[in-house]
Amino acid sequence: RQMCIRDRRNSGMVGGKFLQRQKVRNPATGKNYVPSDFFVGASVVMNSFHFKVLATDERSMSYMEQNSSSFPKSNINSIAHKIQAMLMSSQTGLGDAFYTADKDGNGALDYKEMVAMMRDLGLELSEQEVLTVLRYFDRNGDAYISYEEFVSRMMPEGSTIGQDDRDWKTIHSEMVNEEHDKLSTHDKVALQKAKVETTTAAYGARAFMEAYNNRRALFHQEFKFICDYSWDEKISEKEFRTCVVDKLHLDLNDAQVDALCAKLFPSGARRVTYEEFIRLINSNSNRDYNLKQIRDRRM
Repeated sequence: RQMCIRDRRNSGMVGGKFLQRQKVRNPATGKNYVPSDFFVGASVVMNSFHFKVLATDERSMSYMEQNSSSFPKSNINSIAHKIQAMLMSSQTGLGDAFYTADKDGNGALDYKEMVAMMRDLGLELSEQEVLTVLRYFDRNGDAYISYEEFVSRMMPEGSTIGQDDRDWKTIHSEMVNEEHDKLSTHDKVALQKAKVETTTAAYGARAFMEAYNNRRALFHQEFKFICDYSWDEKISEKEFRTCVVDKLHLDLNDAQVDALCAKLFPSGARRVTYEEFIRLINSNSNRDYNLKQIRDRRM
C-alpha cells in the first residue's frame, strides 16, 4: 500500500503522497519490511522518517487474529503465556499494579489504562497485544477487563500471583518448552512435516528463481501460454507443475515441486491470474506470501 499524509493546519507537513507502493528496507534488520512488522504500537522508519502505528481498523484486526500464526502480536495463546509468566513472577509486580492503574476506580481496566500499566512496569506487551487480550476476553462489549476476570482466565490452575522469584522471561521460556513437550506424537509429526516442507520449498524456490532470472522471457511465455488455454485463464498447481516439469524442464525434484505448489497455491487461493502469478514470483504481490519469502523460509 502507498502512504499518504493528510493535510493538517499548522502541522508543518504538506499533504499528499509520501511513499508509493514499493518494497521498503527496515534499517533495524537490513531486510525488507514484512506484514508482521506492522502492528498497533510498532515504530517503523520510512526514508529516515520515524512513524508509530497508533491504530488499525476492525477488518485488519480480524484478519491478523484469524492468521495469528503469521501475526504473533495477535496470537492470543502466545500472549496469554507471556501474561501468565508476568503474573507468576514476583519481580514484575503486575498483580498489585492492576489496582494502581485503575484510575477511575471501577475495578476494571480499559485499553489506555492497561497500556500505561505495562509501560510503567517496563513489561514487553505491545498495544496490539493489549488490544488482542481485550477483544478476546471482553464478551460484554464494554472494552474493559476486570481484575478477577483477568487473573482467573490468565493464571494456570493451581498457580498463584507472584509465586515464582525468577524473572518472567525465564518462566515464559520454561512454559513454552513445556507446551512443546506436551504435544502429541501426531502434532509433533505434523510440526516436523511442516518444517521439512518449508525447507524443501525454500530449496525449490531458490532453484526456480535462479532459472527465472536467466530465462525470464521464456518463463513469461510458457506460463502465459498455459494460462490462456486453461478453462478459466488462471494458473493453479496443475498448470504450474506442467510448466515447471514438462515445458521448462527445471532441475527440481518431485518433493520440491510439491512443496512449492503447497506454498504458492494455499487454501483459498488455489487459482490465480497470470498477472498475479508474475507478481508472486517477482515478490511484489499484495498477498502475504511470495516466492522470495518462500526462499527465505519466512512462510
